[in-house]
Parts: sequence; structure tokens; C-alpha cells
Amino acid sequence: MKAVALWNPDKKSKYSFSLSKIKGYVLFTQNDSTTVKVNIFIEGLPDGNHGIHIHEKGVSHVSDLTSADCCDKLGGHFNVEESWSLTEPNGTRHGKHTGDLCLNINSKNGIATHTYFDDKISLDEEAENCILERSVVIHEDEDDLGKGLYYDEEKNIQSMISGNAGFRLACAEIRLIRDPKF
Repeated sequence: MKAVALWNPDKKSKYSFSLSKIKGYVLFTQNDSTTVKVNIFIEGLPDGNHGIHIHEKGVSHVSDLTSADCCDKLGGHFNVEESWSLTEPNGTRHGKHTGDLCLNINSKNGIATHTYFDDKISLDEEAENCILERSVVIHEDEDDLGKGLYYDEEKNIQSMISGNAGFRLACAEIRLIRDPKF
């Protein structure tokens, strides 16, 4: 089974949004195992590290894809466990959320590629950790991995919640691929 989050600035899509000319994809492949292979290929990012996460809602759930804040309307990081907060100090901290993916991708000369295996997510529509019809979000800044090593208390709190990855540059909905030749 395969699914993809796809950016193509040359074609208007109700499943993706980007503030720049980001092109590429995140391809998810799951065979019979509980592990999902994740292939990332993104062009057009500024050089450096960028946070990358799965968020709670799909892009198609956002009514205004033309606004700069549409990616902000996708909710927080997808997590099947209770997330850490000031009122839930025993919750799962950032870095261990279901949708935290590899946390950062590195862009060099405008291209970011990464492949890894993830056992926190699933493409099985019956599974609690299913990522279909949720969104992949690429952030402007590096994810601080939830370490909370700041002098500023608010930044420490945000580190444990979201990794302080900054502004959301691009978002794309994770869609099941029906054509097995992809």
C-alpha cells in the first residue's frame, strides 16, 4: 500500500499549499509489516534544516487554500497519545508524537532528500495511527527535537509541544495511491 503528499506548483491542487515554489513529495510505503518506509524529496527549500511533521487535519478540510495561514489551520502534530502540555505533564512530549516523522530534513542547494523507516505510523485505515487524509507540513526553521534548552520559559514550553520549528512553509494532504505503478 502506498500514499503520497505531493507539491506541484505548476498545477493547482486542493490537496497542497506552498508559499514558494516548493516541488516534491513524501512517499509512504507499507507492505505487510507494521513499518512504513518514508521517502522524502523536496526542491525549492532554503538551505538548512527544516522541521517536517504530520498534522492532525488534511488540507482538503481547509476552506481557504489561498491564504498564507491555511497551513496553520491543520491543527497540531498528529498524536495518538495524550500530548504534553502544562495541564498534562505526563503526556507525550514533542519528538515522540506519532506524526513527528524524522523531525528535520536538510536542504542543500535547494534539495532535501531523506529515506527512513517509521514504526509509529500506518497506512491501514482501520489503525489508530493511520496517517491517510492528514497533512505533511514543512516548517521554516529547524525542529529543536523537543529538548527545551532555552532561557526563555515560553520557548521551552513550545519546544516540548512543537519543537519550535517556526512558520509553516508548505503543507500537503496524504492521499492513498490507487495506481500500484507509482
